[in-house]
Amino acid sequence: MVINLTNLPKPDVILVLNGVIDFDILLTYDLSEYQVIATDGAAIQLYSKEVVPSLIIGDLDSIPTHVLETLKKLTTVISVEDQETTDFEKALYHIRSLQNTNVLVFGFHGGDFDHSFNNVSILAKFSNDFLFQIADNHRICFLLDSYTRIENVIVGEIVSLVTYSEVLITTKGLFWALTNEYLRFGEREGARNKATFSTVELDISEGNLIACFDFKF
Repeated sequence: MVINLTNLPKPDVILVLNGVIDFDILLTYDLSEYQVIATDGAAIQLYSKEVVPSLIIGDLDSIPTHVLETLKKLTTVISVEDQETTDFEKALYHIRSLQNTNVLVFGFHGGDFDHSFNNVSILAKFSNDFLFQIADNHRICFLLDSYTRIENVIVGEIVSLVTYSEVLITTKGLFWALTNEYLRFGEREGARNKATFSTVELDISEGNLIACFDFKF
């Protein structure tokens, strides 16, 4: 797979969660061209920026009644009462039912640590169902499980490789190179590396990882 950082893969769905939403990135997209799905808490943040999502989904416990009634007049609202799943999971189950695969996620991080860490677990749970892009703090991250060439990287920019299990990988174009070596959660990390070339190659033989780069505005 090839990822061009100045011409990112077009997502099927933009999913907005109730974390810290990077509006600087979000508003670079012409949202009228996308299906924008928001969990209920994220819908309030979007509404404050005069953005109305295509769909709101969740248990709806985060939206004041008067705001909810207004949003129901503007867009589709789906209430899912299941307390065994988070709103992130509810949204992904719905997106999967639509047979969409490329999902750009905003609001993944922020707030309580346990909330963010749980989102990583959900990402792992759905790793075989979706091609994930995650936008956060002027960064764009990808969940990868095979050979990937990333183009238009800025020499010197921070490149982080993070795994929640283990991954066997060979890299090219990074200052601290890996040659058929393991990164393991709780043992060896790959965060805060640096790009030495404008093209970075990640040859993943086993497992998967989250690879993060600067968003190119």
